[in-house]
Amino acid sequence: MELWPWLLSLAVCAPLLAPGYVLSYDMVWVPDLGLDRTAWGVGTALPRAVPSDAIVAVLDEALPGQVVQKAILLVGLGAAGAGAARVCLGRGAVAAVAAASLYVWNPFVAERLVLGHWPLLVGYAALPWIALAGRRLRGGDRSAWAALTLGLAASAVSAVGGVLGLAVALATQAGGDAATRWRRFGLVLAVTAAVNAPWWVAGLAYPGGATTDPGAVERFAVEPEGWLGRLGAMLSLGGVWNAEVVPDSRDTPIALLGLLTIGAMVVIGWRRWLAADRPEALAFAVLAAVGVGVGAVGWLAPDGVAWLVSHLPGLGLLRDGTRFLPLLALGESIAFGWAVGLAAERLRRPAASFVVVLAVVWPLALLPDLAWGAGGTLTAVDYPDDWHDARRVVDDLAVDGDLAVLPFTAYRAPPWNDGHPVLDPAGRFFAADTVVNDDLVVSGDLIDGEDPRAADVEAALAGSPSPDELADDLGRLGIGGVLVDLEAGPPGAPLDGLDPVWASDRIALYTVPGPTAAPPAPTTARVVTVGTAWVVAAGSFLAALAYAGWQTIVRRSRRTPSDAPNPC
Repeated sequence: MELWPWLLSLAVCAPLLAPGYVLSYDMVWVPDLGLDRTAWGVGTALPRAVPSDAIVAVLDEALPGQVVQKAILLVGLGAAGAGAARVCLGRGAVAAVAAASLYVWNPFVAERLVLGHWPLLVGYAALPWIALAGRRLRGGDRSAWAALTLGLAASAVSAVGGVLGLAVALATQAGGDAATRWRRFGLVLAVTAAVNAPWWVAGLAYPGGATTDPGAVERFAVEPEGWLGRLGAMLSLGGVWNAEVVPDSRDTPIALLGLLTIGAMVVIGWRRWLAADRPEALAFAVLAAVGVGVGAVGWLAPDGVAWLVSHLPGLGLLRDGTRFLPLLALGESIAFGWAVGLAAERLRRPAASFVVVLAVVWPLALLPDLAWGAGGTLTAVDYPDDWHDARRVVDDLAVDGDLAVLPFTAYRAPPWNDGHPVLDPAGRFFAADTVVNDDLVVSGDLIDGEDPRAADVEAALAGSPSPDELADDLGRLGIGGVLVDLEAGPPGAPLDGLDPVWASDRIALYTVPGPTAAPPAPTTARVVTVGTAWVVAAGSFLAALAYAGWQTIVRRSRRTPSDAPNPC
């Protein structure tokens, strides 16, 4: 049982373990990510990559960036399955293995993996471990606070993950001792606020208001998949807005068959779960309804959601509502495990063995194109030598001001990445502070970005009538250098007024002549506020880690010789 989740993870990630980096849509990894203002959440861009970028920047000081990436992907999926198995272990090994299969092998994992949403998948992996710690806490085990804090900290790698972690932690407190329930709820909220502080404090302190383009709501709404429609797609853990990342198997009748068969087993298992632990089963049913509801709201009430995301800070989290489907996935996996465990108990051999084996591998059979890097979609590549050479030149130049990257578009499809779309890697690859375009084009529609400085640079590139005036405008905006990714297309602006520094077949570097204004700096109040949030989060995590380690030492020291296994 212990090996099964890791075998599933290896079946997905095996080709990704080759030397190089996996670059896919929003998944951008580089050899050495810098700890710039944006990573800390005090830059001019909305802090969407807080705290994930800072965590990676710290980790890749100890290990190569590609090693960190491979470890996170492989361990993340394995830990997700192992956690789901542990949640169902009380129903037997068969139930545990079945729960792991569905939790690891489903369309949500496949689609978000190809989209590059690895921080969300880290939070996804943390949810069953949060449920386990929450169960212990509900049962009166005060020492479970350390495990719960660590689980919530893992989910907080992304903003949506932090919200999901809070929801699961609160759900596990349903039932138990009524006299302490509200105290437990309050403590869960306090711990969650502490470990999530970097992103929500940085968001509230963001001078731009942390709102988003209302037009994004319809573009990111749930989409139908094959025969399933929108509701069927969500109930089977799919429905992502980007059709390019949807597995081909979702457009076949087998996807509908999977929805019906797994759905029936989930209902059977949930009824058994309800009889055994009514408060928890009801709480997870509410979670599932919330997950589906948030996933559907951008489709059912786009105007209302559009108003919310454009007026209320932080509610941009709702624009891609299917990110909340893990609330359904965890409950479905547990109920599925219960149903398979029930079949193992009730049926006689060999029928029981056949049904159990079929149920365990059924999620894999429904989605064969998740295997081997999502059917070969994901591969490991290395950055060309030109990129490394350009980085050394940028380091040596010590340019006054920031580096603008052209052409000024958000995504690339580099030939050296097999033509696979990826967010412009230059924003992270080069050690200098970079200004990149954060506008998105989805289904031909433009979604405005949130970085006002990027908008100013874009306006200068489009509106300066002459090369000399462009150079003056860039210097006024605090841009000291310009990097052109020649493989991504023409720069889109006249660069004759800039000083060429270095060029290859792939990259050209320029400096901006004349005076360069200092790049905008965050206010002292903002730096102190966000810095305090980081201290609170790091302190909470380290305290929980130390306490968990101390508990382990104490438990081992209390073992007596009679507790040790008999070698005979």
